[in-house]
Amino acid sequence: MLVAENTLIDKRYRILGRIGSGGMADVWLADDTELGRSVALKILHERFAQDREFVQRFYREASSAAGLQHPNVVNIFDRGEVDGTYYIAMEYVERASPTRTGSSTANSSPSTCSSTARAVCA
Repeated sequence: MLVAENTLIDKRYRILGRIGSGGMADVWLADDTELGRSVALKILHERFAQDREFVQRFYREASSAAGLQHPNVVNIFDRGEVDGTYYIAMEYVERASPTRTGSSTANSSPSTCSSTARAVCA
C-alpha cells in the first residue's frame, strides 16, 4: 500500500504527513476520524510486511509498549493490518524545539539519561 498525505488507513486514520522514519517503519501524523484526535501512526515498511518474524516483532513492540504506564512513554491506542500493511496507532506528542524550551535532550548527561531510563523501566 502506498502511503501519502490524505491516504485513509483502515477506514479510520487519515494521513496528514510523515514525521519520522526508521529501520523498520515510517511514522506519520494522522487524524483518527472516529475519535477526532491526532495520532502517530507507525507503519511497517513494505519490505518487512512479508516477513512473519518482522511482523511478530512489530506486534510485540505494540503489546510491550501498551503495558507501560509512564509520562515519558506514549500510549498505544491500536494496532492492525490492512491490505498487507501493518500499523501501530499511538499517542501523538508534539515535539518542542530546544530553542523554544531552552533545553536540549541531545545534551543531557549520561546520568540524566540513565535516570530517565530507570524511571521508565521501574
